[in-house]
Amino acid sequence: MNADILVSVVIPVWNAEAHLETTLTLIINQDYEHIEIIIVNDDSTDSSPAIAQRLLKNSGRTFRVIDHPQNLGVSAARNTGLASAQGKYIWFCDSDDKPDRNFITCLLTEAEDKNADVVFCGIRQYYEAENTLIDDPITFKPDSLSPEKYLTAWAERKLYLWSVWNFIFRRELITANNLHFHEGCKLGEDTEFVLKAIACASRVSCVSEMLYTYVHHSGQVTESRKNPELLRHVMLSRLRAGRFLLRHTHSRKIRRYVLSCYIPDVTVKQFTGCAAANDKERYTRLKRTLKHKAMRKILLSTSRFMFSDPDLFLKSIMLLYAPDLYYLLRKGR
Repeated sequence: MNADILVSVVIPVWNAEAHLETTLTLIINQDYEHIEIIIVNDDSTDSSPAIAQRLLKNSGRTFRVIDHPQNLGVSAARNTGLASAQGKYIWFCDSDDKPDRNFITCLLTEAEDKNADVVFCGIRQYYEAENTLIDDPITFKPDSLSPEKYLTAWAERKLYLWSVWNFIFRRELITANNLHFHEGCKLGEDTEFVLKAIACASRVSCVSEMLYTYVHHSGQVTESRKNPELLRHVMLSRLRAGRFLLRHTHSRKIRRYVLSCYIPDVTVKQFTGCAAANDKERYTRLKRTLKHKAMRKILLSTSRFMFSDPDLFLKSIMLLYAPDLYYLLRKGR
């Protein structure tokens, strides 16, 4: 591997003072030398910008700190970093996680050895409140570098594609296909980006090592998944990703999964979230959509997965034929 290959590390930062020093120190101490660190300060009101400046000025690393004049969200911050990046590969790292020291070396070596556009690794999940660490390795590795093999494994739920932070992407892939994060989307934008990138890639690979620790802590957007508004953002991101996959894949298995499981699942979650939040008004508005032919078709299509995902199928049927009972059963849960 050519040790002179530049890797751009894009880190969106917003009020991350509790974790930023740990994360940024781990990035500065990566055992791969040729990196540029791009901090995008998304109008933080805490000491995050000062922490970043202090650590980076003394790091010996190439870096840039870009300030947003107002809070625009993580998608806009990542897009700003992407526009500034000069590296052959890009890594979108979160400001509150813990990458291993050899994260870049391992993924970059795999990318160069396999001539892959996209490479990812296994992760660990750390729950801060409980002080619990859970391994989440890659348990399935396709026998080829075909992106369709990876998407098929995802459709068969043998492979989970969560977010961008345990991936590196060839920058040329992103620019050639005009890939970007959907600005304004508050949840689900990262999975959407990953699915689109894999669909556009020529070759995809992964390494089995768990090289990234995702830290769960209070205050994260992902800690508020019962919020109906956030679930709406997830649904829209899935619709965008689903439409993209339908345009870019010829696999019947992937298309069937997108149409009959991936999109219906988040539709059901939207109803469930409203019930869990005791939001009867919003639930009633959603219930009106059950009369639409397109919505009924979406929910009835889950019958294709009645054996592999019976829970989704049963919830879909109950929503169609007994939506008030569904609300009562899920209310406040």
